[in-house]
Amino acid sequence: MEGFSKMPRVRSKLCKDIENFHKKFKLGYAGGPRRLSLEVIRARYRHQFEELEELSQAIHKGDMIGTLDALVDTVYIALGTAYLMGLDFDKAWTRVHKANMKKIRCATKRSPIDIVKPIGWKAPKLDDLCKIK
Repeated sequence: MEGFSKMPRVRSKLCKDIENFHKKFKLGYAGGPRRLSLEVIRARYRHQFEELEELSQAIHKGDMIGTLDALVDTVYIALGTAYLMGLDFDKAWTRVHKANMKKIRCATKRSPIDIVKPIGWKAPKLDDLCKIK
């Protein structure tokens, strides 16, 4: 399909679904990583915030169906933004998850069941996934 570059071959079902959605609506992936125009990123922010507002309203109403729908839509928009930016979300997820699994649970001022970075914790390396070509 014209205007579409190939995403990495090994991808999660979620990322494949996002690619299919964007192809259906001719929202081309221009290869990546890349920065989005200010106009596009503002539209993505607005849409993301709308979904977060819907999530908040659904939770406050005790609406489980609305809550689940808003959670899925929030992730859908975030993954779509990563797709449009040409970012390898699956690789980033794996690295961030690995780093997060090294955190520890402990009580803090913020919460009695907080998850925190222990001494010596290292942030995941993502720079190679963000280099604009």
